[in-house]
Amino acid sequence: MTKQTYTQLLLLLPLLLILSCSRGSQSFDKLKAQGQKAFVASDYKEAREYFIKALAIKPSDRDVLYLTGLCYKRDYVYDSALSYLRRADLLYPGDKEINMEIYEAAVATKSWEFAARAVNSLIAAGEPLDKYLDVLVRINLEMDEPLQVAYYLRKGVALKPDDPTYYLQLTNALVTCESLSAAVEVADEAIKRFGPKNEFIANRANLSAYQGDYATAEKQFRSLIVSDTSRATDYKLNLANVLSMQSKDKAKIREALDLYREIRPKVDSRYKVDSLIGVLEEQLKK
Repeated sequence: MTKQTYTQLLLLLPLLLILSCSRGSQSFDKLKAQGQKAFVASDYKEAREYFIKALAIKPSDRDVLYLTGLCYKRDYVYDSALSYLRRADLLYPGDKEINMEIYEAAVATKSWEFAARAVNSLIAAGEPLDKYLDVLVRINLEMDEPLQVAYYLRKGVALKPDDPTYYLQLTNALVTCESLSAAVEVADEAIKRFGPKNEFIANRANLSAYQGDYATAEKQFRSLIVSDTSRATDYKLNLANVLSMQSKDKAKIREALDLYREIRPKVDSRYKVDSLIGVLEEQLKK
């Protein structure tokens, strides 16, 4: 090879690289445009075929990653949607639009950890916490994180002090966390704020039973059976439970047994009333 030929080759290489990059860019832009056209026409299968080819050229393009995920999501292929959307989030963290779609796809696939991260990203990006309180409670319930459930319910009580639902839910969450004294404080605060409504008295009666104060719980449930006939079956079930815990008193065991037999046709099988009846019948034989 002559010196002149070698020089000509060196000059030609940059030109070939420029032409190659130019063709690649044109190809990417064309594929992206075709994908967007198919997306607008709701042909999500065709759209993602174009987008996937475009990603082979530019794998980190934000819009194409996002739209590919959206195509899968619109076709209810949520696991693939989540995969592309998470890739987009890793490259473009904090994007509200991406995280909203991640949240919905994560819920659809029961990927609760990703759902939690997405919601927290939305809040960090400026979305108000109170908008997502119920969502965060649900996610942490699904993840079996009782301390986090209680944390967000406390936020609910603080942000929405006139919503009685948060007090009731927080009481139950604190019992799950074995914070019985804290649960009692919340239940008493609810009665003080909203008055002696039946749901709060029932809640407080259950807490009395948890504390071993069966006499108080029994008195409260008997009162509720009289005052709120619409939920008499529920209160009779609770009263029967409280009476059955007082195993040394045969009269209370007999009353509990009678109540279980009375409500058996009216309650859900998850309460295992048949089993409870069998246990009490055996107790009375001794």
